[in-house]
Amino acid sequence: MPPLAVIGRSLTKRFEDKVALRGVSIEVEEGGISFVIGPSGCGKTTLLKVLSGFLRPDEGEVEVLGFRLFRGEGAETSLAEARRQMGIVFQANALFDSMNVLDNVLFPLRYGFSVEMTRSEEVDLAVEMLRNVELGPEVLFKYPSELSGGMRKRVAIARALIRRPRLILYDEPTTGLDPITSSAIGELIASLSERFKTTSVVVSHDIMLVKRVAKRVMLLMAGSKVWEGSKEELLGSEDPYVVAFLSGRRDLLPEGGVLD
Repeated sequence: MPPLAVIGRSLTKRFEDKVALRGVSIEVEEGGISFVIGPSGCGKTTLLKVLSGFLRPDEGEVEVLGFRLFRGEGAETSLAEARRQMGIVFQANALFDSMNVLDNVLFPLRYGFSVEMTRSEEVDLAVEMLRNVELGPEVLFKYPSELSGGMRKRVAIARALIRRPRLILYDEPTTGLDPITSSAIGELIASLSERFKTTSVVVSHDIMLVKRVAKRVMLLMAGSKVWEGSKEELLGSEDPYVVAFLSGRRDLLPEGGVLD
């Protein structure tokens, strides 16, 4: 069995009177592509933020790439070291409108970890990262507003790759994209995982993306993990929560079950 890249144990997160996560546990094998799926508001993005260190859980433990986050001696150092080895692709891309593609892609190196490079080295590295996501050097000096939705997503992925991370976290990577572009982004996620031997955790409610890319799948509803298994097991499952989610039918939920 491959070693575990991500471990979350009994994670609970509250926001005032709302419980976003209810004792959720997750294990992600190194080199795998794991999906966290569920309806809007079920806690998917909250879980991703906890695993990335952006949110501290109220209860539970997180271990990422061998580093124990939040608790224990040296927790702050562990969080910083874990972040050096992870990339994040945000749902809305989080590109800076006032920066061109070159500056957006290089942002983690320039402002996150102060890597010293010559201008020529910066351009060469940015071009390399863009080629990894099937974009050419002609976009280097364009601004996000001049790019299509699919191109902006590829730039966001190139930025996440810039430090050659061991782990990439994707938050709803196909939201707002047409089916053809969504398919291309799914193929890109799979090919990058294979080429760079990265571990990928993808939050999504895009079932077509799950079918194309996922290896392992966790289903969240109302902040609780209600099912977990392989993609093949998901698509063949008769579990009432799985059937209700895949069909979009609340009436198929077990008695007392909720979607959100």
